Amino acid sequence: QAMGGVMALTGAPEGQPGAGPQRAGYPISDLTSGFYATIGILAALHHRDTVSGLGQYIDLSLLDAQVAATSTMSMSYLIAGQLPVRVGLGSQLTAPYGDFDCADGKIMIAVGNDKQFVQLCHALGHPEMALEERFTTTSLRVQHKQELIPIINSILSQHSLNHWMPLLQKAVVPSAPIYDFKQVFEDPQIKHRELVKSVDHPLAGAMSVVGNPLNFSETPIEYKRAPPLLGQHTDEILREVLGMDAPEIALLAEQKVTAS
Repeated sequence: QAMGGVMALTGAPEGQPGAGPQRAGYPISDLTSGFYATIGILAALHHRDTVSGLGQYIDLSLLDAQVAATSTMSMSYLIAGQLPVRVGLGSQLTAPYGDFDCADGKIMIAVGNDKQFVQLCHALGHPEMALEERFTTTSLRVQHKQELIPIINSILSQHSLNHWMPLLQKAVVPSAPIYDFKQVFEDPQIKHRELVKSVDHPLAGAMSVVGNPLNFSETPIEYKRAPPLLGQHTDEILREVLGMDAPEIALLAEQKVTAS
């Protein structure tokens, strides 16, 4: 995250409390590299099966993958020499865009164009706000966002999330409540999508896990095995994949090279 530019994008804006580089809340570079690796493997397999009949070596690094994943932001530097800055939950390109306080929680609103802003104003019950000269275009709203954001906050804070979300959805304004993971897994959409699966674990019994987001029409994914125990498959891999015999495997375990 540090060398790949993510921390140059992530964090509170300069001048605000806590400003400065911040890491994303999960190992983003590791997972991003995994995604790129999967794409590369599938592409290589397709080429082998339909063109060459040969496999190939795929060269991929965590740093390369992370820089590539930030290209939508870093291209502004390569093309125009402009360095992106940290804007917290806001946007450098449009407004209003960011988190706002409702009476009982936070909401994320992401207005991307003038039409959406008009729709937002109607949903908030203040259609006249869309006619104010300082807010009529995206560039003007970005210029005056320090005036606009407090106005929207004061309106939203008067009612609950349950009041505002149906109005914003009906108005087709990009928005969502900001969840913790308890709320994530209680959300009706997550339950409808059956994203949480149950597997049998040898120590924990029935165990909840996050399922694969891919749903195949002809070959549905089956969830038969729990996450493995430490060293559960070590002997199997050394014996069947690497061709080691029992004394060699025992020596590795004795030397603490492997765990079993």
